[in-house]
Amino acid sequence: MAELEQMWQMLSVNSKKLRLDIRGMTFVDKEGKRILRDIVRATGCEILADSPLTRQFANEVVQTLRTLEEES
Repeated sequence: MAELEQMWQMLSVNSKKLRLDIRGMTFVDKEGKRILRDIVRATGCEILADSPLTRQFANEVVQTLRTLEEES
């Protein structure tokens, strides 16, 4: 996940609309989900998912964000 976080930090200075392509992912650990959540929170990016599994990853990220926002 360090690689994902490094890439995210490099891209975070770019002001273009970001699409987060998780198509083809087969596993995301807790730290990976945190990084994905941070990216979505900071950019409002669209998550591209193409299978039941990747849609589940995307839904978990979005749901966790909603829960955190409701608690704030």
